[in-house]
Parts: sequence; structure tokens; C-alpha cells
Amino acid sequence: MSGLFGLIIGVILLVAIVAIFFLTIQKIVGDPLLQQIGKIVVGVIALIAVLGALWTALFGGASAGMPNLTGQALITFAVGLLVIIAVVYILNMLIDFFGFMPEPLKYLLSIVALIAVICVAGAALFGGEASSLMSLPQQRR
Repeated sequence: MSGLFGLIIGVILLVAIVAIFFLTIQKIVGDPLLQQIGKIVVGVIALIAVLGALWTALFGGASAGMPNLTGQALITFAVGLLVIIAVVYILNMLIDFFGFMPEPLKYLLSIVALIAVICVAGAALFGGEASSLMSLPQQRR
């Protein structure tokens, strides 16, 4: 019964994380192509997490690489996303203020922000390192 309960909690958390992502992606990334790429990536990450949670519920135990679906994952994702939104907003204001090549700089900022959002989503769902986006997630030894 605990496996089924864990699956239900996991699905609820995944729905919340994906819904938050889909609500905020248009604010973070202006280009429709980049939005679609982000939606596909986060959708696939969520599907893999659901399959991992289902595997754990059906066959018991958690194995390496399976999702870490806890309330902390939702908090990690939400805080990371809010920080990214704030940074993008401030940098967009600075780009507008200085007026130096605003469109290319905003496009590059969107790409960097999308990479950061994908890294935060992966870290939240699979328990990777979320302390720094400058290094690749490393497995703990």
C-alpha cells in the first residue's frame, strides 16, 4: 500500500511542477521555438519520473536514477524558478536601459534561462545538485 501512496504523491508533485513550468515559461522565454523545446524537455523529464515512480510502486524499492519525488522537490523547483524569473527580469531591465543590441542579448538571455530552468527541473525531480548551475550534476559517492 505504501508504494501506491508514494505513486499518488509523486504524480501530484509532477503535475504541480509541470503546471508551474507551463505557467511561467512564456514569461521567462519569449521565443515560441524555445518555449516548445522547454515544454518537450520538461514533459519528457516528467514522463520518465512517472515511469520511475510507477516502477518503484509496482516492483518495490528505489533504484539508482529513479526520481526523488518529495515535497522538497516542489520547493526546490519553485524557488529555483522564482530566482530565474527575478534574474531575467533584472537583466532585461538592464538591457533595455543600456540599449546595446537589445534583441540579440535578450534572445541569448532566454536561452541561458531555459537551460537554467531545465537544470533546476532535473535537479528537483531526480535529486541532482541544485546548489550551482555552473557545474554539471554529479552523482554522490
